[in-house]
Amino acid sequence: MRKPKSTEEVIQHKKKAIRKFNQLLEDYISSGNQDSLKKVDLLSYWIEEYASYIQYEKTFDYKRLKSYKRGDIIKVNFGFNVGSEYGGLHYAIVLNNNNARNSPVVTVIPLTSFIEGDELHNDDVFLGNEIYKSLKLKYDTISQMLAKEKEEQDEYVTAIELLKEMYQKTLGGENEEKYKKALDKISREFEEKRKKTSMTRCNSKK
Repeated sequence: MRKPKSTEEVIQHKKKAIRKFNQLLEDYISSGNQDSLKKVDLLSYWIEEYASYIQYEKTFDYKRLKSYKRGDIIKVNFGFNVGSEYGGLHYAIVLNNNNARNSPVVTVIPLTSFIEGDELHNDDVFLGNEIYKSLKLKYDTISQMLAKEKEEQDEYVTAIELLKEMYQKTLGGENEEKYKKALDKISREFEEKRKKTSMTRCNSKK
């Protein structure tokens, strides 16, 4: 069995790896080639994201994730690709049938956009526009729902502000109690509406 490295050996290894990686990026940058510059940007992005993932692992609890079903479409970061590996952010279709809530693994098929005129790879399958249409419809529906909710909430806020103004003017007068009750009532209705809106949003994400 290999002997564990000492702290100093690990530090030196880390420095060597960073120097080598930095030299690679510098060589790409100095080339002036646009493809190389793009690769530098992608590599830098992935290292930054990967460091965040490692830090997040300390507190991440996969049991708090939702239980995915076969056919669900999710967004996945496949990381930096080597060779013909898949990489970057892509939508993906879940393959697992009733993926357990406490499962740390989910199996997916990555999706990518197809530009008319491009050639399909032998291993690719053209799915048409159905998924896009489905996602677009869901996006439009949620956007319209949020716009309507915002409009209703703005109306409630305007009504509350108006009642507050009227209430302030009637302080000490005979109509004070009447406006106070009206203000309390509309405030309760607004709070109930806000709670229902929050529940609707949660349900729409499931």
